[in-house]
Amino acid sequence: MRHRVVIVGSSVGGVRTARALRTEGFAGRITLVGEEPELPYDRPPLSKQVLTGAWPAERAGLLTAQAAADAGIELRLGVPARSLDTEARQVHLAGGEVLPYDDLVIATGASARPSPWQPESGVYTLRTLADCLTLKKCFASGASVVMIGGGAREPYQPSGYIWSDQYDRKLQLAGQRACAVAEWVVGAPGAQRPQVAVLHGDAAGRLCAAVCLNWPKAFVQCRRLLDERAPVARARELLGGS
Repeated sequence: MRHRVVIVGSSVGGVRTARALRTEGFAGRITLVGEEPELPYDRPPLSKQVLTGAWPAERAGLLTAQAAADAGIELRLGVPARSLDTEARQVHLAGGEVLPYDDLVIATGASARPSPWQPESGVYTLRTLADCLTLKKCFASGASVVMIGGGAREPYQPSGYIWSDQYDRKLQLAGQRACAVAEWVVGAPGAQRPQVAVLHGDAAGRLCAAVCLNWPKAFVQCRRLLDERAPVARARELLGGS
């Protein structure tokens, strides 16, 4: 019987885990479980590009149905996991389906605190794509809006990162390259063992992403600067590329 991995949580953590398993050569079954009926999507754009209409909702997608099928990732969407039997190694879904697993990954993330107010009161929670689309319709009327939380005003977000080891090459990436308007290359790209950092800056001149090759020390510095929302100039100075 093929080894089976069940991943509970269909946002960025769950999707990246599923893709990483395939990238690393895992040939068993992968089942991705998500509470929401929509295909997996990234959440940060909901309070920005999708809400303002700069992006269609599809652009925030993380995984299409075709991409999932091509990668052999089975989707169970719109059916939240309700219970877990660790002895039997089974995940019980709300619809009654039971998913056996050999390995289980829980990547559900956080949920918005339940609001004591109903949408009819004019108070909304913005967490899901459905929340975003509902709120977008309300904005169309041109009514006044008060927002609690920094989600629509450049919130602090710890810099997530990914890495890939390709034989003797270590590639590490952090931040949001989609925000970049300029980039700088620092390091020693022509060396026998290249040691390079590509620094991406946003429209305000801040470091918004970094890609490092064979340079772990620089990557640690870049992640710290990303969390501080530091200027690109500071990163270039620290890495010797000023």
